[in-house]
Amino acid sequence: MEANADIICLQELNHFEDLSQVLKELGYEGAFREKHASPALKYEYPPDGMAVFYRSGRFTCSAGAVEGRSFQDDCTGREQSQGYLQILLHDLLVGRDLLVVTTHLKAKDGAECEDMRYQQAKQLLRNVSGTLERLEKTSQEAAAAAGGNGSAGSAAHGGGNGSSSSKAGGNGSSNGAGPNGSGSGHAAGGAAAEREHLVPVVVTGDFNTLPGSKTCRAFREHPLGLMSLWEQRPIDATLSSGSDMDMPPPPPPPAPAAAGSSGAGGAAAAAAEAAAPTLPSEFSTWKFRVKGESKRISDYIYFSGGGLLRPLQRWRMLTEAEIGPTALPSPAYASDHVSLCCEFEWDVDADLEWAPRSREPDWG
Repeated sequence: MEANADIICLQELNHFEDLSQVLKELGYEGAFREKHASPALKYEYPPDGMAVFYRSGRFTCSAGAVEGRSFQDDCTGREQSQGYLQILLHDLLVGRDLLVVTTHLKAKDGAECEDMRYQQAKQLLRNVSGTLERLEKTSQEAAAAAGGNGSAGSAAHGGGNGSSSSKAGGNGSSNGAGPNGSGSGHAAGGAAAEREHLVPVVVTGDFNTLPGSKTCRAFREHPLGLMSLWEQRPIDATLSSGSDMDMPPPPPPPAPAAAGSSGAGGAAAAAAEAAAPTLPSEFSTWKFRVKGESKRISDYIYFSGGGLLRPLQRWRMLTEAEIGPTALPSPAYASDHVSLCCEFEWDVDADLEWAPRSREPDWG
């Protein structure tokens, strides 16, 4: 609870009822998707799965706004144990909707497992796109029924200019994303009214894949225009381990491309720029297994670009020194994954497209 997040996303959670009871006393409601054929059942424990908790004083979730699915084998149609949980939230503060999705993709290395993760990612993105299309259609029909004025499902905001800040985070094997703070907007018209129909998406989870993999590219190259948390420069936040390392100064802006550069040459230059290290190497999981050490980025937060929901800052990841020589879990940090935490803001006024501080395709 250190992050004081408004939305918390968890994977591999197998005591949902217990945690839900504790978080309810702290003002959270939640939804849970049980993992199909959970390995925990073999040991007579509750099945693990994915959960999304949200601060009930900030968000509401209407009936039918929660959807959980298992992925299916593209060839056989067989239900897989991995899946996703999707929940549509309405922000009471600014009157906007937010689609939150959390997932846990196929584990293990190798081309076959990566192919499975890639197929699972495409299924997830296809279903998310379908949800957004249905929401858009419903919004347009409601607006037409009301005479074509206004925006269905979205409150009118008064009070001039402003934006609402947003925080996201979680603990344990978790990822989080969600708005926190206050702000005000204006009654939309013209292009701004069209923006009111858009529902931003935040996808979180343990993808079990490296940045730059084809699974990550599926998210980055999808028409939804998703951006990666890893493009955001971390703030020097204090984490559960008592982290207080100073971050290096921001990197200088990239040199402009030579006139006329395009095609393969331009792509090569972009790749070389992306490969240049600008921050100390970060990781979201670190463990020692029978086959050796595994230390890498495995967890992600993707979010809609385009300006409606903008990232402000994120936590930096723990260092080896802070975790200790035994890797994760450790006495300082009880999970085998480090929490991701990001603060977002609603932009309820500006129609300009938001651009990331740095674009690093090889980082997911």
